[in-house]
Amino acid sequence: PAENKWIGLQIRGPEVDLVSLSKSFGFESSTVDDAADLKAAIENAAAVVEAGGRYVLDVRVRPGYSD
Repeated sequence: PAENKWIGLQIRGPEVDLVSLSKSFGFESSTVDDAADLKAAIENAAAVVEAGGRYVLDVRVRPGYSD
């Protein structure tokens, strides 16, 4: 049914700690929850990858966000 279309699209209750999970696999990782911090976080992640590392950037988008 249409009212169930969101199932499988959200991970919550409890939320997954992607930073801790990725670090347990040997990745560097961080979370961004403010758009003002996104550019610097992407630049940092790119620098790590360019140096041969692995990086997970967990970007939090508030519920209900749309253009």
